[in-house]
Amino acid sequence: MLTIFTIGYQGKRPGDLVQALQNHGIKTVIDVRDNPWSRNPRYCRCNLQTTLQEGGLGYLHARELGNPRELRASATSVRGCLESYARYMEPRWDTALLGAEKAMEAGPIALLCMEADPDECHRTIVAMEISRRHGADVFHIGSEQMKLNLGKRVEDRHHDELRQMASHATQGQVHIAA
Repeated sequence: MLTIFTIGYQGKRPGDLVQALQNHGIKTVIDVRDNPWSRNPRYCRCNLQTTLQEGGLGYLHARELGNPRELRASATSVRGCLESYARYMEPRWDTALLGAEKAMEAGPIALLCMEADPDECHRTIVAMEISRRHGADVFHIGSEQMKLNLGKRVEDRHHDELRQMASHATQGQVHIAA
């Protein structure tokens, strides 16, 4: 079974990030930030790409999967931001996912963004869409208790809300399992 990984770099040292990715057999890191810049210069695109390559990992910036600044700025809550992103992506998924789907052919991928908590990051919506299209499991590195899997059910209300948001946006059924 195909597994899509996600990871947030918040609170991680670059070496620890690389180690975590290597421990999960990742071949390519797909940076899903709209703008691959960070207040921490170690996570700006060029520095991050160099660090990953030194660790034997590929890097792809997929701006088309990013959460545009305008959506983030107009949101009044994390949930509102994620809902806006899911709606925004509805007509864009087919073309936006091309780079990620090509990278998946070479081996395991990890979707990377800043937020440590996957429930507060649009990368979870991206992962759910890939899961819906390819029947993949989704695993959030650093949140080992958060394994998403099609066809399974969990009672956790917050995860159920994310599932409903993603399935509404994609017209599919995505369930989250602990």
